[in-house]
Amino acid sequence: MNTIGFKNFKAFGGTMQTFSNKPITLIYGPNSVGKSSILHALMYAKEVIGGANPDIMKLDDIIDLGGFKNFIHKHDEGRKFEFEREFNDFRTIASIMVKNRVCIDPSRNDAYGMFGYEKTSKFSDEFTKTKEWDYIKSVGGKSFNVNEIITYAKDENLFNEVIEKSEKRYDGNIKFLADFSKLKEWYDEILKFTFGISSVKFKTIVYNHKEKREFWDKREVNTILYNLELYFNDELYATANFDDKREFKYKISINQENSIFKKIADYVEYSGDMEKEKRDLLEELGKQIEDENYNIDIKDYNYFMFNLDQYSYMIYAGINELIEEFRKNKNPWLLFGEIANIWFQLYFVTNKNSNWQHIEPLRHYPERSELVFEPSYSNLSTLQLNSKDIWKIITLDDATELRNRINEWLSDPNKLNTPYKIEVNKFYKEDPENKGRILENDYITKLEFLDIRKNTLVSPRDMGLGVSQVLPILAICYFSVPITTGDDVLKSTNSIYIEQPELHLHPKQQCELADEFIMASKGDKNKQKKKLYIETHSEHLLLRIMKRLRHSAESKISKDGPLYITPDDICLLYVDNADDCAFIRELKLDCDGTLLTPWPHGFFEEGYNERFDVDEE
Repeated sequence: MNTIGFKNFKAFGGTMQTFSNKPITLIYGPNSVGKSSILHALMYAKEVIGGANPDIMKLDDIIDLGGFKNFIHKHDEGRKFEFEREFNDFRTIASIMVKNRVCIDPSRNDAYGMFGYEKTSKFSDEFTKTKEWDYIKSVGGKSFNVNEIITYAKDENLFNEVIEKSEKRYDGNIKFLADFSKLKEWYDEILKFTFGISSVKFKTIVYNHKEKREFWDKREVNTILYNLELYFNDELYATANFDDKREFKYKISINQENSIFKKIADYVEYSGDMEKEKRDLLEELGKQIEDENYNIDIKDYNYFMFNLDQYSYMIYAGINELIEEFRKNKNPWLLFGEIANIWFQLYFVTNKNSNWQHIEPLRHYPERSELVFEPSYSNLSTLQLNSKDIWKIITLDDATELRNRINEWLSDPNKLNTPYKIEVNKFYKEDPENKGRILENDYITKLEFLDIRKNTLVSPRDMGLGVSQVLPILAICYFSVPITTGDDVLKSTNSIYIEQPELHLHPKQQCELADEFIMASKGDKNKQKKKLYIETHSEHLLLRIMKRLRHSAESKISKDGPLYITPDDICLLYVDNADDCAFIRELKLDCDGTLLTPWPHGFFEEGYNERFDVDEE
């Protein structure tokens, strides 16, 4: 199970608040207890990992953190903000540890070669002209990536089915020479080269660093810095220490007492002292530099400083290649340091490939004049998916799918059931030097709503407030950029943080909105999956989620259906307060939608209490 957690942020104190990292997180609790602070803490951590100033003042136009001193718990600058993310997905762990730098097909993370093939009696000249045949020839057979090896090695029947399906795909022209025992050998080697790593955790630590000025006044100044820590099986393996004077660079220190370190050291028969060998290597480097008349301070350890920018697409060596390099060069940093660097780079790149959007509790309510745009001066890629810019994206996005889906929601009797439809109109400008001549490439674009009953155009200011408040949420759910990488580890995701989505919505529409959240979290093969964090008081959102869980368990929704969910898709949190600190409770849902954990303090029981005068007894 993947988890995330944080501590020492606003109302949350020094106890790590850990909860499941699932596609949809629903956050409930009383007013002013700290629900929104969970969203802010997660957004802040993403910004820091992405390279932002850890003393950041504003996350966006709405969220004003006020800097480290303001958001650290009890304004105590002696505390450290910590954010952690842990996962025990063996497929991901194995993919990172055993991946080779030279892949047959880089988009597939091939790890251990492939099975060969032979031509059958059906082999045809027409087949030799296909792209499929070109691919088979180029790779020499059928390739398997790490994830496939892990899956198929546990079930020989499943493996045989995959081979048969693959052969049918080529209309019987070829037969794969597949051997299950060979697949088992590859699987055993994968197990060996993960060295018993069953969980990996990253921890981001932001702290106040005090130092003396080096100038005449000798005053003590505060600098907000951050480090990253890497844990294997909950044991510290390595720390990435950032130097605020060197942007995007960090020094790695290794914990040689880590049990995984010792297993790798035993395998390669290493029994030295890494720090001593590092100093020896630096001294040798210093001698070489002196001979070449270079001026460098060898105590600076620059030789072992890693740069974030060098791994823009995660091209790295797997454990096989690292071990080979170690044995060739006898440099432990080529093995133990690079293992840490591979994982740190993965953490940075996956965060770089993801982004976040925040939908505030009071969405932007556009003036009439704000829905007029000049496309020639607009770059949609620079816009934020917030409740203000989303109106511009809806208007200027060339693809009409976004507007069509919103229009369906506006008109559907089971949803908003309004008489309105989005209309986008272009108004071409006149050539100032040639009156009456229209400039075809110079125009303004205006978003309006067509009132179908009266056939008149209106603005959001003429409609019910609920439309303007729900439209940005719908647009966020529908809009996404195409996925550009085939690597499952590196696929980009959108983290969407929504506060009070039910605002100004009828209970029935709140239920329908829950379905949109489920479908947005699923994504599709061409678009991003969205991870949603929703702070809400809506009972109806949860009731629809429970209903979809129940229908999925009863097979009323097929496993391939867009609304199929299991408890692995839903994290339900309740925020409470005790001893002047906020804390999080994760409530469990059964596969049939039953709440296994009672609501704290009878939350959502107000209706019963009001009907039966429970509070007066």
